[in-house]
Amino acid sequence: MSDQLNISYETLKRWGYEVIDQIIWVKMKDSNVLLSPGNNLMHSYEMCLVGYKCPLGEHVEYNSKISNNIIFANVKKKHQKPEELYDIIELLMPGSKKIELFARNHNLRPGWFSLGNQLGDLKDKEKSKSIVCNECNKQIKVGIKRYKDKRQADYNICEKCFGEKGLSISNFFEIRNETDEIMIHQYHSCARCNSEPIWGTRFACIECDNYDLCETCYDSHLQASETEKFHNFSHEFTFYETPLPADGLPTHPDYK
Repeated sequence: MSDQLNISYETLKRWGYEVIDQIIWVKMKDSNVLLSPGNNLMHSYEMCLVGYKCPLGEHVEYNSKISNNIIFANVKKKHQKPEELYDIIELLMPGSKKIELFARNHNLRPGWFSLGNQLGDLKDKEKSKSIVCNECNKQIKVGIKRYKDKRQADYNICEKCFGEKGLSISNFFEIRNETDEIMIHQYHSCARCNSEPIWGTRFACIECDNYDLCETCYDSHLQASETEKFHNFSHEFTFYETPLPADGLPTHPDYK
């Protein structure tokens, strides 16, 4: 947490912002403090860094001591911040331009410029491709593992059918399927369709450096004939269902 906070301060400084304070949101649910998992202790708050920058020759209207720096507010929709957070900043600097970095769809607000890599219609939807078990023909819902065949294109089996058929795990990818969010693998591009970042499950060649495929292209690779294959068919792949983080930040071996 301390490393991530230091990176946040350094990032704002490099972008020309002076951090003037922090606002702490204590998360509440049903009149109780909400507990969520942390690396060492349970977490019950989120921190917002408030900064400003003012070009030479201009001035920023600033009202000090309009509030304290603690908000007790209920958790609403996923990733939705409390309205009080924005109210405080608008009272603090009423005439200035407002920008929210790392914004989410639930917090788009008139008068604010919102930036983030998780904005737009796609981020409000569930996984665009409904995965159906090829054995029982039922949708594999979130929370139920899916087993993806390593050699047969677009062939998935639910956890129940996989156990009943007694199949060998060595022939399948065991995908936990724990979230309905579309995962974004920052700094990784698909070697076939060139989409960057890779959305959904990322498939990486074990034998080649920095060779990744999105799930659609991985299935296309399996379907292609020997003469049409765009990668060595004998190479083994592994998969990444969620992005690799470092202190909460996305990583890639070629980007530090």
